[in-house]
Amino acid sequence: PTEVLRHNYVSTLLGEVTLASSLDRELTDTHMIEIQATDQAIVPLTSDTNVVITISVTDANDHPPIFTPTPLNPISVSEGESVGFVLAPYSTSDEDIGPNSIVTFSLTGAEGGFEVDRVSGQVVVSSHLDRETRDSYTLEILVVDGGSSPLSATATVVVMIEDTNDNPPIFTPNTPLSVNIRENLDIGQAVTTLTATDTDLGANQLLVYSITDSDPVSGINTFTIDSSSGQITVSVSDIDREVVDRYVLSVMVADSGSAPLSDTTDLEVLVVDVNDENPTFSQSVYTETILESRGVNTVVLIVSATDSDTSENNLITYSTSGPESVKFHIDSENG
Repeated sequence: PTEVLRHNYVSTLLGEVTLASSLDRELTDTHMIEIQATDQAIVPLTSDTNVVITISVTDANDHPPIFTPTPLNPISVSEGESVGFVLAPYSTSDEDIGPNSIVTFSLTGAEGGFEVDRVSGQVVVSSHLDRETRDSYTLEILVVDGGSSPLSATATVVVMIEDTNDNPPIFTPNTPLSVNIRENLDIGQAVTTLTATDTDLGANQLLVYSITDSDPVSGINTFTIDSSSGQITVSVSDIDREVVDRYVLSVMVADSGSAPLSDTTDLEVLVVDVNDENPTFSQSVYTETILESRGVNTVVLIVSATDSDTSENNLITYSTSGPESVKFHIDSENG
């Protein structure tokens, strides 16, 4: 055949078959040669029959292993996958046969987190993954065939670690535990802002704030929290310290994961007094009888008044008025 004659020829003198060009088993692994013998007489005679030789080409390790695809595509794995989870980022082939096509795998420059099966080449998770600690790995995979002079190939695959909702939101250390507000604040005035952080990503990091409880219970209606920003504002117009001077609000922050995680904190709101209460006498009318012979500085009576405000707002000063007040003196402090 034409294919055969390109590779082989027969010595005209010795009948020795030698190679005329290199062979490639991967293209053709069997060659058939038909040989004819002719003498060198003036009138040559040829053999009655031709000899057919079948030549089988054995394999030489002349092809390295090949990764598919090339280059390898990046792959993703959830940080929640367990040890032993199998990734399938590639396949390999080797055009040789026998031991020359038997390959083994290993990781070079291993970075932890993954290992490769020596025989199958499967990449598997070998330890707990935590995206918040490390969000990607670059793996260099080495494949070596079994030839006496081994051939090899390397490929790099980037493994991206996907987020799972494994971290709860946490109120930040600077979140206030206690705040003071004036009574009689207008509706919508800000009290304080609570902040929290979440190291997850996407919806797992989207936070929602809410007031879940209050002591007294009326605090739930007295204050409102913005679900997105965590800002607490006044929602009523009649905050009165003389009625309630302290609220304890239970505030929750939750993420938006499919299985939400949350954190809670208590916020103490102390209502600071403003001077909004008038002093009140213990009696509306005082009546007393006194002898006309009583001398100057004789105590006639003691009046008493109270003020439900606090601090300086309930310090009372007494004084007299009217046309007869010049005949009497009142102690400005004790009445």
